[in-house]
Formats: sequence, C-alpha cells, structure tokens
Amino acid sequence: MKQTLRTSTTQNSYNLFIKYNPDRDCYLCKAKVIKSFKYWKIIENEFPYDKISDTHHMITIKKHKKEDDLTAKEKEEFKKVKKYIHKNYDMIFENTVRTKSIPNHHHLHMIELKEIKITNKNNNKHTNNFSSSSEFYKHKTLTRERNLSKCSF
Repeated sequence: MKQTLRTSTTQNSYNLFIKYNPDRDCYLCKAKVIKSFKYWKIIENEFPYDKISDTHHMITIKKHKKEDDLTAKEKEEFKKVKKYIHKNYDMIFENTVRTKSIPNHHHLHMIELKEIKITNKNNNKHTNNFSSSSEFYKHKTLTRERNLSKCSF
C-alpha cells in the first residue's frame, strides 16, 4: 500500500469516492467557496491531508481548465493571490500528474501544519510550553493571523 498524507479514515473515504465516482465529477467545480477572487477561488479539501495538517484548502481556477490553458490575466492574478497564501498558510504545493485525482482542473494545495507536541525532558509529558524552535515559530505566527476575509491587493 502506498504512503499517504491522509489518516486511514479519510483515505478510506477518498478511496470509496474514487471507486463509486469513476467519471470523477469535478469536485473543484462544485466545492463550497471559502474565498473568491476574480479568476481564482479557495475551497476546502473534502479529503484533507489530515495526518500532517490542521487546515487543508485548495486554490483553483474558477473555470475548469489545465494549467497550460491559463490566460495571462489569470496567471497575473495568481501571482497576487500567492502573496495572500504565503501570509496565511504554512505550505503550498502541487501533486504530480501521476498522483492528481483531478488532473484537468488546475489546483494547488495549501495547508497549515499540525502543531507538534514537544516532550518535556524532565517528565516525558507532552507540552505546548514551546521553549524553543523560536517559541514554535512565535506560536505559529500568533496562531496564524487567518484573515480569510481581509485580502487586499
């Protein structure tokens, strides 16, 4: 069995979706929009990488199209949207063609990593009293100034 970034429960749900949706209706076209831009939208991932993330959204072009078919205006707006993404998420990444479940609709994954538990050396109990790793990235950049409603460019 291949390694996965999903928990077994989420992976099983995903596998069932793939099995019983052989035509793979485009989830990206009909997903609930979290944030909208002129050409792009941010959506929740129905089958998140929940082994590694607390939040898993996707940025996708509003029209059903491949990356190679993006217009100059769509690419230009993405550059601006990407600045917003860098301020509000820990990672942005793209799966390769061989692992994409929806290869004909351009999209990228955006996640906020799960908080790690640091073990206290004195009593081996997990604690969130960070005391290092730059106070756990300044407590995840002050608990991720998530301004989903405040994007301006």
